[in-house]
Amino acid sequence: MYKTLLVDDERIIREGIAQSVKWLDYGCALVGTARNGLEAYEMIRESPPAIVITDIKMPGLDGLALIKRVKQEFPKIEFIILSGYGEFEFAKQAMSYGVRHYILKPCNEQKISEALGTVVKELEQRTSRELYLTRMIDDFNKANYESMSNLVKSGNREEVQLQINDYFQRLDNVVADLGEAKTSGLGLCKAIIQASPADQRAEFIEKLNVFAEMETLEQIRHGLLAIADKIAKVYEEEHRRQPNKWIHQVLELIEDNLDQEELSLKWLAQELLFMNPDYLGKLFKREMQEKFSDYLLRVRMEKAIKLVTTTNFRIGEIAEKVGFGNNSQYFSQVFKKYTGDAPREYRIKKA
Repeated sequence: MYKTLLVDDERIIREGIAQSVKWLDYGCALVGTARNGLEAYEMIRESPPAIVITDIKMPGLDGLALIKRVKQEFPKIEFIILSGYGEFEFAKQAMSYGVRHYILKPCNEQKISEALGTVVKELEQRTSRELYLTRMIDDFNKANYESMSNLVKSGNREEVQLQINDYFQRLDNVVADLGEAKTSGLGLCKAIIQASPADQRAEFIEKLNVFAEMETLEQIRHGLLAIADKIAKVYEEEHRRQPNKWIHQVLELIEDNLDQEELSLKWLAQELLFMNPDYLGKLFKREMQEKFSDYLLRVRMEKAIKLVTTTNFRIGEIAEKVGFGNNSQYFSQVFKKYTGDAPREYRIKKA
């Protein structure tokens, strides 16, 4: 329901419009009437409406002054102007304040209703656009905050710098309003700082006040590049000291999740280790002298061979236990390529 305020210094006009317009038919509620601009301004400040229908010539504070003052404080309020024949120049001035709807006096219920219907339609479209943009910005932020946090924890400093620059470049395309863009940028700052080691987080949290005082996105970007590099460097040094720790954890996770179809380097890195997949892949190959995919296939096949030769499980059951799901045909093809025989043939030979 769109709250509507009616402003006119002539009581007969106020009462006539108030009683003749079917406000509810347009999703509106007439929440009050005012005799002049000053009275209207106080009512608007106390409880801002969505729509104001106002005369131009009024004592105290006229319609133009009211519109100018209200637009500065409540830019989203829509105005419909009631204008006399000799007041078109005033109406033109009001339009320079962003007002697009005016009705020439004398006016009837139909003209006001038509204008009201147009304004309500515009408000509904604006609300729809704002909701869409809000969802789009939220999705953009959520995805980027999470991935950037994981990237910082990976210790890949070069990639962190590239992704931060890319984020701010894309931010310009997604968010047009500077205030919302700054809010998104500050949100990324917070996400990166939250990714810092717990024993050092207090030091970085103090930097948030500095970021909040920055006036441009470019300042935030430069400041964030510096602090993100500092946090990523902490993780980089930790990873260098303990590469075997990460690989040992990866090997355990492979063993524990071998039956999962989604088991992959990317899945382990993002869902369980919160690391950058590319960085983990390079670390794995350096430490194991073998690509992750080759290692995973070998482990799956070795377990499958053991199950084929030492149990009475059906081939479909074995396929599920080594991560092929219900695709036993594909499992059999991979098994034959690895051993030279299909699972059933292999079982007979080794019996």
